[in-house]
Amino acid sequence: MWHSCYTIILLTTWFQAIDPPSPLPSGEADSLMRGLQGAASPEERANYLNGLSYFYERKQPDTAFYYAEQALQAARKASYKAGTAKAYVNLAAYYAHNTRYNYDSLSFYLNQGLAIYQAAQDSSQVAQAYYRLGESCFRSDNYLLARQYGQTASGIFKQLNDQPLLAHTLILLCETQNYLGNNALAANRCIEALRLYDELDMEEDKATLYRVLGSVNLDMKIYDDAKQYLLLAIGIAQRHGLNRELSSAYISMGEVLLQLQNFEGALDYFKKSIALERTQTGDPTLGTSYAYYSIGRTFIMQGENEQALNLLEDAIRISEQYGNLPLQAKASLELGKAYYNLNDL
Repeated sequence: MWHSCYTIILLTTWFQAIDPPSPLPSGEADSLMRGLQGAASPEERANYLNGLSYFYERKQPDTAFYYAEQALQAARKASYKAGTAKAYVNLAAYYAHNTRYNYDSLSFYLNQGLAIYQAAQDSSQVAQAYYRLGESCFRSDNYLLARQYGQTASGIFKQLNDQPLLAHTLILLCETQNYLGNNALAANRCIEALRLYDELDMEEDKATLYRVLGSVNLDMKIYDDAKQYLLLAIGIAQRHGLNRELSSAYISMGEVLLQLQNFEGALDYFKKSIALERTQTGDPTLGTSYAYYSIGRTFIMQGENEQALNLLEDAIRISEQYGNLPLQAKASLELGKAYYNLNDL
């Protein structure tokens, strides 16, 4: 099964709050830091701190935890309930993503945040909190808990008739069911989301949806359908400049071609992903790690084991930086296979 490198992040909706102050920027950390330095009120300061915690969740977990605690202190001092609730959910997300089995802390902070939203009768924020935790659990490979949170969120979004956020949650459930081996259920969730996107004329969001459908069909070994869905995802991502989604779709397309033993085609897509990742940041990304792993696998399948070694070692090193245990395991197994083929027991 192919893990989504970049599951949808509902960043704009996440920054919405009960009676919020000025909206936060949606840019990178430097924009958030400038906003924090120029914050005109304790509420704005709490919002920017929460934004920084969100930004660093997957990149620098300890930094994310620090900003979440700072946000909690600032919000509580200002009696700012919306900021307090978001800080609690940020802390819950930290434990969901980075302390894999600390469910007590996860539940404690989530329940603290939910209590504030429930007291304010803000069902939308309750659902978004469940979605956020489901997405964090999915990224940390806790698919059962991700499904539980996702199902709770989708039920509330249906009651609220919030179709855009329901569609996003259905994609999360599609990916989660895919990883649990429930491919038929995964496809059904994706088709349901596709119907909503068609009704809402939200073409840009279909990029992720088609990529996920491509991955589901890849797992079911329906390669022609997988390629068609991924080509649709690539086209939409290119038209809308969705480089993260495009990179992930390139990796998935390469995986399809690898299964069809079209090695040159697979390598071409993996290299496209690396080139695109390099335009995003100066540091190696998790997407780069997946690409190195995939190219290493391709070289091994071609009998070019020597060429695979450095790539797989880089894949392990980068995945360790991001705390991605499944990729570390996969790359380590392939590295062992390469050494075995080279008779380096």
